[in-house]
Amino acid sequence: MSIPWRAISLTSLVSAYIATQQAPLTSKLLFAGAFVASWAVLAAGWGVYTVFLWPFFLSPLRHLPEPKGGSWIHGQWARIVKDPTGVPQTECTSGGARRRRGDSG
Repeated sequence: MSIPWRAISLTSLVSAYIATQQAPLTSKLLFAGAFVASWAVLAAGWGVYTVFLWPFFLSPLRHLPEPKGGSWIHGQWARIVKDPTGVPQTECTSGGARRRRGDSG
C-alpha cells in the first residue's frame, strides 16, 4: 500500500486554511506551519493504520491460521528470506489457506 500523497496534501491544505482563517493576523508563515503540522499528523495516522490497525484488527484475513514463531510485527519475513523460494509455502499442514506475514503485512 503506497502513501496517499494527494489525499494527505489536499486534506492538510484544507485544514490549514480553515485553521488560519480564524486567526487575527493570517500570515503565510502561520499557514505553512499549520499545513506542515496537519500533514505530519495525517501521515503518522496513515502509518499507524497500515502497520498496526489494518493487519492486526481490521483485515478479513486476520483469523487465518499462521505458522508458529515469527515476530509480531515482521511475521515470518526472516524465514521467507532465509529459505529457498517456495519452501515455506510447501509446509502448509492445515490443508487450506494459511496466512504468512512479511514486512508488507
